[in-house]
Amino acid sequence: LPRNGLVGDFKREFKPLFKTLFKHLRVLNLSHNELPSKKGLPVQISACASLTTLLLEGVGIGSVLPEDGLKLPNLQVLSLKTNKLKGDPSPAFKCSPKLRVLDLSENKFEGTIEKEWLASLAGSIEKLDLSYNRFGGPVLTPDFCEKLGPTLQSLSLAGNQFVGKIPEAFGTQFKSLEVLHLDANEFSGVVPRTFFTGLKNIRRLWIEKNRLLGDAAAFDRLTSLRTLVIGENHFGEEMPHFPHLTYLRVLRMNECRFTGNAPTAHFQQMACLNEFSIDGCRFMNQRSVDAAMKWAREAGIRTGRA
Repeated sequence: LPRNGLVGDFKREFKPLFKTLFKHLRVLNLSHNELPSKKGLPVQISACASLTTLLLEGVGIGSVLPEDGLKLPNLQVLSLKTNKLKGDPSPAFKCSPKLRVLDLSENKFEGTIEKEWLASLAGSIEKLDLSYNRFGGPVLTPDFCEKLGPTLQSLSLAGNQFVGKIPEAFGTQFKSLEVLHLDANEFSGVVPRTFFTGLKNIRRLWIEKNRLLGDAAAFDRLTSLRTLVIGENHFGEEMPHFPHLTYLRVLRMNECRFTGNAPTAHFQQMACLNEFSIDGCRFMNQRSVDAAMKWAREAGIRTGRA
């Protein structure tokens, strides 16, 4: 029942539904309606033991998750995106041993990611989205890499206050990763060599707005990339041109510490490119930067965010 203009208190209005269908209900999608609940997610949902998919995106749920936790032993997909949830997020992590997709993005959760939460997801999780909350502290720890790396295909940590380096183990453990969002955090240090040798399946990569270092030319080894967004970091040396990223569609390298001239002739060979930005690289020859941006605009390539 998504996007149907439903209104009312979530707990009160849907209590009869839970009582009537709780034994057989497998998929519940009430996303993008107006079903606020000041007391947070109602614990009655745990009565729906057969649920495999629960989508409650943007329904206005406020406050916290149930103190006694969510007990949904067959749940595989849980999305609580774009609500006003805060407090302890652990009930979402621990709700099911079969969880493949967990999306808690655009809420107000804060604090650090605990080891026991990761243990709950180990062996099953394929997509994890914690973006645009208030989480902080170190996150890409050895435990994180060991427990989530073997199965995870999509990881979104954008828009938090996570800190620390990208460890060597990240590249060696996350062999199946296709989508990675680390943007708008406080990650620092040199991107390790294993990142470029291990992430052979990565297709979309956002790491902008951090304090990462290294030679950006190494990204050319990630030949499956379709999106590469590395701007507003501390990458230096000459601006790379990525001859092996044949299918790249989005390239943003704005406000890095590159030197020399922009390799416009090489960018022109990227036949699939439809979004491009190298603005704000203040250590480069500005005329060459302007020429590259002018070429992109004349070629009908977007020079701002889509």
